[in-house]
Amino acid sequence: MPLMLACNDDDDVDYTEYYGWRDENNAVTELFASAQSSDSVLTYFNQCVQSLKEPQYYPSFYHYVHHANLDSLRNLNPRKDYRPYSTSTLSVHYTLFQTDSLYATVKRQGGWSKEYLRNPGGILDSLFFAAAEDSPLKADTIESYQVMFYSGFTPNAVITGWGDILQQMYIGDHVVCMIPWFLAYGQSGSGSSINPYSNLFFRIELCDITLWGGNVEPKKTE
Repeated sequence: MPLMLACNDDDDVDYTEYYGWRDENNAVTELFASAQSSDSVLTYFNQCVQSLKEPQYYPSFYHYVHHANLDSLRNLNPRKDYRPYSTSTLSVHYTLFQTDSLYATVKRQGGWSKEYLRNPGGILDSLFFAAAEDSPLKADTIESYQVMFYSGFTPNAVITGWGDILQQMYIGDHVVCMIPWFLAYGQSGSGSSINPYSNLFFRIELCDITLWGGNVEPKKTE
């Protein structure tokens, strides 16, 4: 099952061959963070959420593609205008992009910079929303995850960054996000699909909250 919490890092495994990859991922995360804090740069990933589980790390970053229509949701069900709890049971639709392929595409287009992260500009949309037959990432995307429906899980049972972002979303929200490796699968990675120290890029749509969990009363809207 994809996206489950990473196992504890194995101290017997030699991860030194991945240190260069770790440094590259760290540099991108630092760029995202520095662009977020700049008054002069409006970035594509213009939202961030600090992890409650791991507050010492950089946050995860995301960009709203589509906001839920809260008025419509209130009319359908008074509980559905609230964000999920860590113990709510959810259904989502998502795409996972292969980080090294995405990085390679960015490098071919000139490399990461604050200018590259500017929004609008269309460069990142061309990566995350290109038509399937034309997508520069299609051949390099993890195919089994390219369009995936995932149901019956709780935010506290998946990778930390996913759980953090999902608890900021309302039913019907659709985001593109970047989750730093230390809030994803850490230094161990995940099998043959996700290398150690990999930042993860997703499109995520919160389709439904099938069981609320948490407290008796849902969260109030801001």
